[in-house]
Amino acid sequence: MRSFRLLTTGCLLVFGLLTGCDSFPGVEQHGTEIDLSNATSTTVNGLGIHLFAPDTVAVADSFAVQVAVSNPSNRDRTVTTPSACLMRPSVFSATERVPLKGSMLLCAAAVTTHHIPAGELVKRRFDLEAVLDTSEGELPASPGPYTVRATLHWTLDGRSIERSVQKKIVLHQ
Repeated sequence: MRSFRLLTTGCLLVFGLLTGCDSFPGVEQHGTEIDLSNATSTTVNGLGIHLFAPDTVAVADSFAVQVAVSNPSNRDRTVTTPSACLMRPSVFSATERVPLKGSMLLCAAAVTTHHIPAGELVKRRFDLEAVLDTSEGELPASPGPYTVRATLHWTLDGRSIERSVQKKIVLHQ
């Protein structure tokens, strides 16, 4: 059984290296339309960056975080990243990163080109859980305020860009 788990883990790692972290289960690229009025958003060189997370989550509950890039222009845009991920969410309590289950993703260290078609919305969904994923196992997260942050490190139109968009959430009993 142990060798099967090792083989499965190895296959997933190779799959991630070859296709990028955006291909893992729970990370979706296409789907239903998103209501951008409910997003925390910013603009980067004409592209909209949008973060969706619930306002409140019960401790130990699962929840979805979505990040999206909108291209309202009439021309396709190309974004280059230093890793296979377009963006990925992190969770913070004050200034300390919190290892909520599902938020400690690793991205393959491979320069990757992402295409954002004209008039399109490129989405990623991340399934998180309000428990701490530690070396001792899963522990309940403490109730209180947290910040979900999606950080991007892009090269766009020949310029290096680092930006983040964030949203406050509250974990409750």
